[in-house]
Parts: sequence; structure tokens; C-alpha cells
Amino acid sequence: MRIYFGVVGLALLVAGCADTDASVPPVERSLSPEAFAQGKKIYRQRCQFCHGEKADGKGPLATEMEEPKPRDFRLPDLAQRPPDALETIVRLGGEAIGKNPMMPPWEDVLSDQEIKDVVVFVQAVSRYGRIPSPDELHAAQAP
Repeated sequence: MRIYFGVVGLALLVAGCADTDASVPPVERSLSPEAFAQGKKIYRQRCQFCHGEKADGKGPLATEMEEPKPRDFRLPDLAQRPPDALETIVRLGGEAIGKNPMMPPWEDVLSDQEIKDVVVFVQAVSRYGRIPSPDELHAAQAP
């Protein structure tokens, strides 16, 4: 319970300190095609079994889970969340944030950079409503 409130407090603190420039969503500022590609690779190895091949929350293991089911990353709200808040979720796992305890904490498995790359992937999926192509990502980087 203490961990849960700590995570919620951290998320609220990070959200309050986030840049509020709505004209450029956070994913556009931090998205690099290289980080996205690495995040996608890690997602395919570690996350898609629950969150699905299309990042829709409908992976093969999701059918066996009780509520709450794995998150559909195609929904637009994740693109607007501070990356630090999402990194905390990946690090600590589902149980620490009051979600499905079957989502493991990845902090002892993935490096800090790998966690950041997965968050770039998730935020890009949320921004586009699907897994974007490399060409779309390169176009988003153009001035």
C-alpha cells in the first residue's frame, strides 16, 4: 500500500512539473526513430504476450487474466502523460500501481535506457493510435 501511494504521489508530482505546451505533444519532443526501434524490439520480446501484437491489450495471455486486463496502448491519453510517470509503471509493475499484478516489475530486468525506449514506443503508439511506420517517425522529426 505504501508503494502504491508513493507511485501515485510521484506521478502527480511529475505531472505537475510537466511542460504544458499543448502545441507539441511530449512524444514529438522525445521521439527518435532509434529509441522507437529499440523500444519496439523490447516490446515484442517482453510485452506483446499480454499487451498484444498490435498494442491493443489483446495478447494471447490477456484472455487468461482477470480484471484489470492489459492496457490498450492505442488510446490517446498515454501520449500526453509525462514519460517519467510511464517509466515508473514499467519499473515497478502492475501491482505497485493498483493494476494487474501479473505485470511484472521490469527494473531488475531492463536497463534504464531500455525502459525509456519502451516508453517512447508506447507513447508513439498512443500518439498515432497504432504502431507507426519508420517513415512516419522520420517525418515527425522533420523541422
